[in-house]
Amino acid sequence: MDRRASAQDGNVVTMKRFSDYSKWIMMMLNGIVAAYYPVRGDITEHAISSYFLVCRILICSTFLADLSLMLLTSYLLRFGRISERLYIAAKILINTTGVLMMLTSASLLLLLNPSYAMVTILVLPVMAIVIIVFYNEINTGQAREVPDYDEDQRSELKQFFDLSASVTSAAFGGMIATIFGYFKNFPKDVDQVDVKFSEAFIFFTVISGLLAMLLTTLPPSLPYPNATSRYITFIKVLKYSLFGLLVLIVLAVAAEFLGQVIFLAFLPIFFAVVVWFRKEFILLGDGTSHFHSATGHESEPDTSLITITTFIFAALMAVYSVNFGSESDDLYVKTCMFFLSLAFMSSLSWMAYRSPRTPSLAKAVTVLTYSTIVWSVFAMLGLIFLAIRSGDGKRE
Repeated sequence: MDRRASAQDGNVVTMKRFSDYSKWIMMMLNGIVAAYYPVRGDITEHAISSYFLVCRILICSTFLADLSLMLLTSYLLRFGRISERLYIAAKILINTTGVLMMLTSASLLLLLNPSYAMVTILVLPVMAIVIIVFYNEINTGQAREVPDYDEDQRSELKQFFDLSASVTSAAFGGMIATIFGYFKNFPKDVDQVDVKFSEAFIFFTVISGLLAMLLTTLPPSLPYPNATSRYITFIKVLKYSLFGLLVLIVLAVAAEFLGQVIFLAFLPIFFAVVVWFRKEFILLGDGTSHFHSATGHESEPDTSLITITTFIFAALMAVYSVNFGSESDDLYVKTCMFFLSLAFMSSLSWMAYRSPRTPSLAKAVTVLTYSTIVWSVFAMLGLIFLAIRSGDGKRE
């Protein structure tokens, strides 16, 4: 009786994770609709019709699958009692939604240029991982909160999901802004757009992020304790890979306007490292003394910090998509991109090291905090100036 009640409690916890996953996917799909509406005429006229048809089918299919998942999880959470058959149905829906979302991302990239077909091959090994995990989960039978994940590991998985979801939504928004921005600003030349590293990195980030979201929402049932620890390590590597991909995106995008100057965006990080080194080895001698984190383990990311980083990235991608193809010597655009790059690198580093374990690392995080605030203010002023200048140009 106790085991049955425990299994039901585990099912409810898992259903809440499924519900969070479906909400993030629905938010990304709504972003497609919001970005498509202003450029629907240009896309209809200039996009390849067959690619556009496939893209619309995949978007609608993803929407229906995610809506079904959302309704099913809401129903199960409301009534509390979850049967094995309904739980398996939820597993099928969440994996179907994840795969369809990956295919939708690939179709959107191909809508921009069919030459990206080689880039979209990345979807195949990712889908293979999803299928392997799905097959394993179906064979486990009755769903449950898997006992071989302890409380700290489940907390880590929840944290990794929050981070991967925020990174994925930011990258997906950047991809949508870039693709639809091309159609809006250069509709007649969109088929001549070369394959660029920036768009490829964005796509890699979206696919990797969708995989991370799925693997942290529905972790596989593993038979041995050392297997679960290795799985957590794999998720950590995937998380930091997402951070690295975001950095590559910013470097590739900003380099279109700044050239070699973009490497100065690492200055806040280098300065924070200098501060850390001085306090760690010169002032204290032992950076691990007399300092304890608030929770004893890595805390969950601050929602406001995730929002700031996501907003800065979205603003940078918006400036890129709107000004792509403009004069390369536009000082105002270059200055704005430079400030946005500095703000993004500072905020991303701040988010990655938000829970310092030593006083020296805490000092470095403080430097990154102030750097994020200062450069964000300059970046926002640059965005306001660009918006005013754009409005004046349209009136003329």
